[in-house]
Amino acid sequence: MNIIENVTPINRSRFEAAYKILIQIFKKKVSLKIAKNSLQVGYKSLSASEKAKCNDLVLKTLKNIISIDIWIKKNKKSRIRLELLCILRLVVTEVFIRKGRKAEILKSFPILASKDKKTSSSIAYIKHFIHSSFKHLLEKNFTPYSQFEANFREKLLNQYSEKEVKKMEFIFSLNSSLDIVLKNEKKTSSFFDKSSFVELYPGCIRLKQNDSIAKMKGFSEGHWWIQNFSASLPVSLINKNLINKNVLDVCCAPGGKTFQLLDRGAKVTAIDKSPSRISVMKENISRLGYKVDLVCEDVFKFTPKKKYDYILLDPPCTSTGTLSKNPDLMFLDPYKRLKNLLKMQKNLLQSSANWISKGGLIIYSVCSLLREEGEDQILRFLKINTTFKQVHADVNGFHLDQSNIDKNGGIRVLPHMLSDKGWVDGFYIAYIKSQEEK
Repeated sequence: MNIIENVTPINRSRFEAAYKILIQIFKKKVSLKIAKNSLQVGYKSLSASEKAKCNDLVLKTLKNIISIDIWIKKNKKSRIRLELLCILRLVVTEVFIRKGRKAEILKSFPILASKDKKTSSSIAYIKHFIHSSFKHLLEKNFTPYSQFEANFREKLLNQYSEKEVKKMEFIFSLNSSLDIVLKNEKKTSSFFDKSSFVELYPGCIRLKQNDSIAKMKGFSEGHWWIQNFSASLPVSLINKNLINKNVLDVCCAPGGKTFQLLDRGAKVTAIDKSPSRISVMKENISRLGYKVDLVCEDVFKFTPKKKYDYILLDPPCTSTGTLSKNPDLMFLDPYKRLKNLLKMQKNLLQSSANWISKGGLIIYSVCSLLREEGEDQILRFLKINTTFKQVHADVNGFHLDQSNIDKNGGIRVLPHMLSDKGWVDGFYIAYIKSQEEK
């Protein structure tokens, strides 16, 4: 029997979806999230287990792609067109990182190549490359490693030390973790075995193994929600009583901070312009049993009926702090969008300044590693808005120390901050208090 014909359709789909995702990212400059939702890619039609394998293959390829490309080009001196390069990248990941079975790899990738006229003439070379890769694996001639894309890395080195960037790259290589925030700070023992998680702070835990979320105890009953440790800090660090306080959550989706505010008794108006993200929020709000004034509208067209005691502003940003779960971002030139994002953040801060009550607090947070979107943005705001001042938060009990806090009170969370427990998202958080006119 021809060895190629014996591959199962489900495996073909997994590898084909991974290949099409890479093509979307590197040829069409589309994000990983958008690529996975594309009907053309076929990721959404995979079974749950095949989705997990496909996602793992893509993430590991993207995280190790700098070393993978060096290895491929070292072994093939002639020019490689992108389509073939993407297949070879997946082969290297399957062989050296995921430790896939040789028979399956030999069956799947030639079939994958035969489906694209730009790679169909390279089937013999792909087979040769697979055999050669397994030979090098046995001889331990190559070990893939994670490293940031060169231009992105250079920009980070303008803001951080070489030591800090290397720590970020190490964390970047790790698998994503799943953090959970418990409603009403319920006892974790009610839902999870003590050996299955580590506590990050009271009410926030990190699971040691990612299982099917919907099947986990307490999920359908609405006792907890998913939220990364860093994303939970802006609300958790507010040490005031929020019961019956009027709060506006700007750019609220996917909703974790909204749920935190509701859990602490605040009266929340939450606004976001994305209908699909608002729809997901509604499902979670119903599951959690909360009541909230949820507004699907462009915030620049929003006219509040009152002023607010607190405004939580988590504006669009480069999301460079989330590279561990979104490694595609560094290949999509986040700096290209920076100018427009900075302008949007500035305008949203100014709108918040107009909507906050006297003595009220604006909480500003971005999942970015770039100081332009964090420290510098707040300094520009304070220079223009002299009736506001930045205040310090009480960080005791949250794994934060003075190295995370600048002289003005801004909090900078770096991905390697909890390295003994895994990665966290990179974040910047500022608390800005409205003052009476002098």
